[in-house]
Amino acid sequence: VKVMQLRGETSEIWKEALVAVTSGSDIIMIDTGRKEDITAVSKKLKDYEVRDSVKLAFGGDLSL
Repeated sequence: VKVMQLRGETSEIWKEALVAVTSGSDIIMIDTGRKEDITAVSKKLKDYEVRDSVKLAFGGDLSL
């Protein structure tokens, strides 16, 4: 299992996520604490038709 932790430090968070998925990541940990980042990442990965191939994790204060 390949896990990538992303913070949006090198480019937009969704772009980092797309690179992570295309590089073979199984789990992407979005470690920004910003709820809008997980939404943006999920949407963009769906747009690129790769969302089903990866699990998303989130670091921050999030309630269901």
